[in-house]
Amino acid sequence: MKVKIPQKIKIGTHCYNLSFTPHIHCDEGRYANCNHRTQEIQFWSESPKSIADESLIHEVLHIGELFQRIDVSDPDIDRIANIIMILLKDNLGIEFDWSLIQEK
Repeated sequence: MKVKIPQKIKIGTHCYNLSFTPHIHCDEGRYANCNHRTQEIQFWSESPKSIADESLIHEVLHIGELFQRIDVSDPDIDRIANIIMILLKDNLGIEFDWSLIQEK
């Protein structure tokens, strides 16, 4: 089942805009960036789909971590995002459709 990723997601009372950008430090292992001040999540425009999918979950977990005031290490966020993607893709058959997300 395909799920369209919306241009804006709401986590709690906070709305974040999603976009692609060529300006991410992917060589440093970063494929997305979440800016809480501007409430934007940007994804590297050249990212393989599987990495963009998992990066979305990763960044959403960071938003939850910030606003729920919990402390989770980045490696643990990676692990949790991977578990959630396994559940969504391999067990529930969910595939993300990024067609609504534009490059900024």
